[in-house]
Amino acid sequence: MVKFIFTADLHGNIVQYNKLFNFAKQENIDLVILGGDLTPKDEKRRSVVGQRNFILKELFPLIQNIQKQNPLQIALIMGNDDYKANHYLFEENQEKIGFHLIDEIPFEYGEYIFAGYTYVPYTPFQWKDWEKRDLHTETDVSFREDTRIEGFISQGDDNKVPYSIYETMMDNAIDLELSAKYGKLNPKKLVLITHAPPYNTVCDYTAIKQNDTVIYKHVGSRGVLEFIKKYQPLLTLHGHIHDAAELSKNFYEKIGETTVVTVSNDHQTNDLKIIIYDSKNQHLERKSL
Repeated sequence: MVKFIFTADLHGNIVQYNKLFNFAKQENIDLVILGGDLTPKDEKRRSVVGQRNFILKELFPLIQNIQKQNPLQIALIMGNDDYKANHYLFEENQEKIGFHLIDEIPFEYGEYIFAGYTYVPYTPFQWKDWEKRDLHTETDVSFREDTRIEGFISQGDDNKVPYSIYETMMDNAIDLELSAKYGKLNPKKLVLITHAPPYNTVCDYTAIKQNDTVIYKHVGSRGVLEFIKKYQPLLTLHGHIHDAAELSKNFYEKIGETTVVTVSNDHQTNDLKIIIYDSKNQHLERKSL
């Protein structure tokens, strides 16, 4: 039996990180899962070096300290606001620091297989490190109307490399990549953590300001949705959309046999939102700390 907690979109908020790990310690949690957007995106620290300094000087020491005091399992993925130029830090330091990077290699624990995926569909934002065509059938007309075509990718130490999504658009797609990575895993044991939520669910509803008007729409991934419909994993966990649960008035729903869940955490406050799952009682809860 496993008791785990999930959250995402802390964006370098160290108060929220401390709340997360203190709760895990107090409640004897077996596993903590971080679903992306781990690093700061404030004006002062939003750079490759700024995020790297956070990882090396704040996040890794915090995890190491937790593991010395009260060892537990930690699994994580990066998010679309985390520069890919720093991905190697997570790859190379898993054993030393004490966590599992699950965007390529699933992590088996208890009766579950935990697998992760970072890429999101094309967005209106300039940083394109973790953006990908959503469906393999997608063409120009399938883009979100507010998609930004030209942007940047990270490279080295704060290199801001100009990039157009047309450069790699036909290389791969989220639906095909998810199927290739995780389609053969046992769905009855699979807990899939994708930064992007599935399209047209409680997990991807958000408020968008266009000119002086606020509109409400679904902005999630059709590729993630298609994977869920086809393979029916036990449970899927999502971040990326900070206001989804509040706007949807719920934090989970069923797609066939799959329960899809959003944590909808807002890093701009110190009120941390987490998901708690207790396999013994099959209890699912969204809680504020």
